[in-house]
Amino acid sequence: MQKTHCLLIILLMHFFSLAQANEYTFKHITSANGLPQNYVRSVIQDSRGFMWFTTFDGIVRYDGYSFKTYRRYDNGLDTGLMLYVTEDAAGNLWVGTEMGLYCYDIDTSLHVFLHISRKISEYKELFSKSKL
Repeated sequence: MQKTHCLLIILLMHFFSLAQANEYTFKHITSANGLPQNYVRSVIQDSRGFMWFTTFDGIVRYDGYSFKTYRRYDNGLDTGLMLYVTEDAAGNLWVGTEMGLYCYDIDTSLHVFLHISRKISEYKELFSKSKL
């Protein structure tokens, strides 16, 4: 009976040690790695797995290996000061800037940010939630 209890305890300890074996890796990403600057205003991970960073020098898409930076006058943006980013249920990115609200449809071949509004009050509530 004691051998059975000992064996059961050993098996349970082994099982719990395996269940806690998940490790998380954190990367410290800076301008040396590809960010346009080290000050990041907001961060999200979209439904496709991309990380998006808003900075005062543009919005940055990171796929885990490389960066794609959209700066002022790139793809329809008329500002570089990106404040907030969120994703809606359809997978569109919504970017709040000091010049207004932009929508980015990642599924189109155009990859253009469409200027939606110039009034900050019209999109402030949109960014108070992480997902629409």
